[in-house]
Amino acid sequence: MTSIVNTKSGRFIVLENDALGKVLQTKGDFEPHFLQIVGNIVRPGDLCIDLGANLGYHSVTLARLTGPAGIVLAFEPQRIIFQQLCGNAFLNGLRNIQTFNAAVGGEDGMIQMDAIDYDRSDINIGCTKVGRGGDSAPMMRLDSLNLENVKFIKLDIQGCEERFLDGAAATLAKSRPVMFVEVEEYLRRCFGSSSEQLMNRLLAMNYVLVRILNDYSCDHLAVPAEQAHLIPRFVKDLPCPHAIIRGRAVRVHLNHPTHPQAIYGTHEVLV
Repeated sequence: MTSIVNTKSGRFIVLENDALGKVLQTKGDFEPHFLQIVGNIVRPGDLCIDLGANLGYHSVTLARLTGPAGIVLAFEPQRIIFQQLCGNAFLNGLRNIQTFNAAVGGEDGMIQMDAIDYDRSDINIGCTKVGRGGDSAPMMRLDSLNLENVKFIKLDIQGCEERFLDGAAATLAKSRPVMFVEVEEYLRRCFGSSSEQLMNRLLAMNYVLVRILNDYSCDHLAVPAEQAHLIPRFVKDLPCPHAIIRGRAVRVHLNHPTHPQAIYGTHEVLV
């Protein structure tokens, strides 16, 4: 069952049985810290990328900030949700969103998603990862697009973050964008990695990490070290605390009081 809901960021077609749809129906907003951060980073005319766009809530936010002179590239590999994303871009009158029914990763080819039953009474589409039994979609390297001057990337691809880094090395080295990265331990383990490994790779790329310390503290802002002086401006409106992580490496501890298998609790920087 679908509905159209009015939210802080615009009007959206939602699936009433999906976790994100329920949040938008009841709260009229999703991840307010994202809007607070990107509002201090993204400017008119910027090029932004939304990886794991889902129904497009953050794509719409970014598109409003970049304005008609900017562009948002939104990637969503699940066919039904991709259609929802396109509908929401159209519903909000945002012609600066370009949508891709594709995943991003370390090579060009095809992938399959985990299967999902859209008719179940209680689903969480945003947790669907690359797997088997579900939709097939192209996977592409970001580098294959030969992009210039990428300002911002939202990276929410359910454990495939390092594969993305493999296929985006040239773009990241050339543009040095700020990235909003979700780090969830159980998803990292699905692909033979860990939160610690991903974070250390970002630190080795000369990024500084800012952990958003909200109720489910998996979101990190990855800021190029040469822009680290701008971090106070980027996070000045955050409605929750944050922690800055910089150094040559970090060790994380899976001691989160309520989600020790999903997200890490504490960390120590190895200088």
